[in-house]
Amino acid sequence: MSCAEILKMKMIEIDEFLTANNCKTRMILCVHDELQFEEYEGEEWVIAKIKEIMEDVPDCYVPIVAEVEKTNTNWSEKKPVLELVTTNTSPSKERDEKGLVVA
Repeated sequence: MSCAEILKMKMIEIDEFLTANNCKTRMILCVHDELQFEEYEGEEWVIAKIKEIMEDVPDCYVPIVAEVEKTNTNWSEKKPVLELVTTNTSPSKERDEKGLVVA
């Protein structure tokens, strides 16, 4: 199975997940090996699930690592998301307005 085939399968799986969970968050763009999403307030948990879906590739001998980056403006200002926040928050780490830890 090629990388392109894996990406196409994962795009379908993510869309099915978003639809099944009545999420407003939507996949808006695919550029080469990168997926772009529009995330809605209150659905920050969705990004962690998308990362999990992307990294779960059965019968793959090489681990797949999905990197998550976030921006509110444009690609030149995107920053890596170091930690996806679920329930705990740590005041000692810098967080953006959606509660995600930023670099």
